[in-house]
This record gives sequence, C-alpha cells and structure tokens, in this order.
Amino acid sequence: MRWRQGQLQLFSPRHPKTLVIDSDLIPLLLHLVEPRTVSWVLKQQSIIPSADRRAVLAILIDLGIIEVVKSNHGTEGNAWWDPGDKASCDAVVLQLIQIAHGFARSAEEGFSVDYWGQPLPWLARPIIDFLFQFDLSQLSIFEYGGGASTFYWDRRCAVLVTAESNEEWAIRLAKNVGPKSRILYRPEQQAFANAILETDGRYDIILIDAAPPFRSCCAEPALKRLSARGMIILDDAPFYPKLAETLRKAGLIEVDVAGFAALEANVQTTSLFLSRGFDLPRRTRPSPAFPFGSPGSDWRALRAEK
Repeated sequence: MRWRQGQLQLFSPRHPKTLVIDSDLIPLLLHLVEPRTVSWVLKQQSIIPSADRRAVLAILIDLGIIEVVKSNHGTEGNAWWDPGDKASCDAVVLQLIQIAHGFARSAEEGFSVDYWGQPLPWLARPIIDFLFQFDLSQLSIFEYGGGASTFYWDRRCAVLVTAESNEEWAIRLAKNVGPKSRILYRPEQQAFANAILETDGRYDIILIDAAPPFRSCCAEPALKRLSARGMIILDDAPFYPKLAETLRKAGLIEVDVAGFAALEANVQTTSLFLSRGFDLPRRTRPSPAFPFGSPGSDWRALRAEK
C-alpha cells in the first residue's frame, strides 16, 4: 500500500494492475486498525456508495491486506470481516476469476493462459469449461486465426490445421507447434476462407476467430468441412450477425455463451453452432462435468494436463 500523487494505491505480486482507492475512503479505512465487521463499515457515513465500499473491502481481503477472522463471541467488534456477510462471496468470486481461472496470470503475461501459465483459447470463459468435458485427443480441428488457441489445440487434439493471415504470427506458430499441426499462411481474404477446402477431411471443431476483415467469407467453406458430429465456434458473435445467420440457416443449433474472457474488461459472447448430430466423445463420466471453482470440480484432473 502506498500514497502517491494524491492517490492511495494497493498492489500485490499476484495482481499486475495497481488498485487506486478513492481518497474519500481513507478516513473510513483508517478505522480498520481496530477489528470491525463489514456491516459496521457499510453503516458509516460516506459519499462512497456502500456497494463500492463492499467491492473495495473484498479486494483488500483478496490482496491479504485485511485479515478475515471468525468471531468466537458473535459480536460486531471481534472480527475484521463478518464471514456470514454477502461481501465474503464477492471476495471468493474475485479470487476464482483472478487466480483459479488464470485472469491475473494472463494480464501479467499479456497472453491468454491458465493458472499454471498454459495457453487457453481467448474465448468467453464458460467455453473453456465446456471444452474441458471432451476428449480432444480423438478430434480433428480447424481454426481460422491462430494464437493461444493454436497452442491449446496442439497439445490436445489428433489433427490441427490453422489458417493465419498475419505473416509474423504464422511464422511464430509454425515454429512452436508439433508435427500433427499445420499452419497455412494465407494473406488474401478469399484464399484464407478457402484454406479449409485445401484438405479433404472433415473437422469436429471449427473455430472462427480470425482478424475482423477475414471472417465474413469463412461460413460457407466451414460448413462444407464440418463433421456430422461437430460444431463451429464463432467468437465475438454479436459483431458478425450475417455470419451467424448463415450458420443458423444451414440447420446448425445456435448456443450463445456470454462471459468474461482473459485480457478483457468486459463481457463477451462466443457462440456455438452445433450439428444436429452433435456427439463429441466425453472425457468425463458422469457428464456434464463440474466447472472449475464449483464444490465438485477436480483440480487434479486439470493439473494432470500440465
């Protein structure tokens, strides 16, 4: 914690971004040298809304600046934090997003990664949990646009073909993937879209996450190579309504998934377009699997892949 240029700043090795505290909160925070509960803090007069005060306290707990102590006497003055208060959930949720889902590590490295630093597709986070349910080792995958997802697929799937329009990225990807993966550098829009037609196979997962000018032509070629059991993943789908409409009219089942994504300060939508015969092999039994952070989630299964 430091005071600099009229701002109270908080920082932690786990959090690459410095948190700036509104100066009007300082008199209130000074009271925390004595044990207080959240209800006491929220009842004090301040121009800072109670919701904002609650959020700040949750972050302070996550940073380890405020200690959580359960009271043995059940009185307000015997704990830094009231464990039964709703704001304690705020702190847990923040920790799940920042730590368990890898968002803090991603911000630190400037690349979409998990808690252990392994690449993750730069998609809405619920999509990652959805993909974890499938045995990707049996699947063939094509992606329009390479990146963190390329390294994710390369470590897991049977066949990977990536079309990339950026020469620098194409070279970088080609140097860092295994022999089962192919990188096709196609700088022209139509050639980029038709790259999937250069192969004879069918793909179980087709990811459309290319640079914006290159996406519009990808729908029709992708439909020609989608397997009967597979799906097409369209990232940032609301920005491409015509592309989404083409996939819907082809008879695919649309599932729009909204959620936070690493390196993004907003909620984004990634849409799944499922074949009518969608039936990718499951890696978990029973299914569906518990998501990471739920009471039934198996962290050992995740870590086993590292």
